[in-house]
Amino acid sequence: MNLALKIAMLSCGALVALGTASCKVSECTENLPDGGTIKKDDCLKLETTIEYRELRDRTGGQAWTSGRAISITNHNGPLRVALGDDGSGRVTFLGKAFTREPNDAEGAQRAKERLTALGDPVFGDGAGVLTLAAPGGTTGGHNVFDGYDLTVWIPADFDAALEVVNDNGLTTLYGADGTTSTNVSSHDIKATNLKHSINLFAKIGDIDARGTPSGQGNVIRADLGAIYTFLGAVNLSITATSDSGMVNFPPEWMQNVAADKMSGAATLGDGSGTLGVTSGGGNITFYVQ
Repeated sequence: MNLALKIAMLSCGALVALGTASCKVSECTENLPDGGTIKKDDCLKLETTIEYRELRDRTGGQAWTSGRAISITNHNGPLRVALGDDGSGRVTFLGKAFTREPNDAEGAQRAKERLTALGDPVFGDGAGVLTLAAPGGTTGGHNVFDGYDLTVWIPADFDAALEVVNDNGLTTLYGADGTTSTNVSSHDIKATNLKHSINLFAKIGDIDARGTPSGQGNVIRADLGAIYTFLGAVNLSITATSDSGMVNFPPEWMQNVAADKMSGAATLGDGSGTLGVTSGGGNITFYVQ
């Protein structure tokens, strides 16, 4: 990566961090007398952008059978997974495609063209699993700003493993009582009514996890963000470690916290299950649900 591009990306990142805008980095071009264009050496252009959304909704559904796992992937954009209430026994989705371009006529036209070309979320059949994948991000040659604001409804009687992957966006998950295991990898995560086995991983943002996990090997991990864990009546041996934050347990729990408060352990109920919670850069706080 050349120095100019590094500087451009840092400038763009500063805009995003301030919440004022996002921006697009592109090469500079020069118009030629014959109507063509040529790239200018050692030149990059920064343009502030706005979000464009497609007016039409994209919808779909697929039959599901008891015991079949569900895997959902959204490459870019917010993702919500909730229980359906129509009694159809189907997995259904509602998606709104979006992208980002400069706030001008040319940007609007480019956004319209890319949104029109962006494919629908697609169901697929794996070995014992029903898959749903929404295009976006850098997959399939799409622009990094393309993506979906996606809501997926799973059957109310879902009774198998649930896997969710969201490369860039907030995942909000409403668990199902019959879910045997819940595995989520996302930018940041909000999850409620978690049951049985859980494995939650946030690459950048925070995790807000609420429920009653059980059994061995439960994991909650954030590379950078804070973790807020609300637990009901559970039987868990808990270990928690933060690389640079503090670990906080409710005072009524049976606990042991290190002098520097960056690690600790607690036991709830008979402690027959396990939960490991780690953060690379934020506080870890437990609450009684």
